[in-house]
Amino acid sequence: MSIRGRPAAQHAGRALFAHIQRGDHDDRPAAAIVQGFHDRFFQYEWPWRTPRPAVFYDPRTTLPGAVHEGASLHAKCVVVDGEHTLIGSADFTDRAHTRNVEAGALISDRRFAARLIDQLHGLINAGHLLPL
Repeated sequence: MSIRGRPAAQHAGRALFAHIQRGDHDDRPAAAIVQGFHDRFFQYEWPWRTPRPAVFYDPRTTLPGAVHEGASLHAKCVVVDGEHTLIGSADFTDRAHTRNVEAGALISDRRFAARLIDQLHGLINAGHLLPL
């Protein structure tokens, strides 16, 4: 599968996986929810023009009822330089970093990092995660 003209493997190091969630009383079409997230994300969270990461999301999170039926992209993982992987419970929010008790593990292992990247690319290539 090609993502914006590039095979998924070429996004290594520049891909983000975002959780988009439909609100309880949000009756907009899924496409409008995704577009709204896109606009807010690139205005406030990633305002730099370049380099822009490829951002992927689980489309089940935008379906009506997703809040209560458990669809969630909940993984908190960062792979750096294809060797160091940080996996933890913390969301990337101010609250998680200033008020919550969180835990994480730093794993320095190229094979582990490669397997995690392969798993995420497999989800992209199977169509389970879509580009923003």
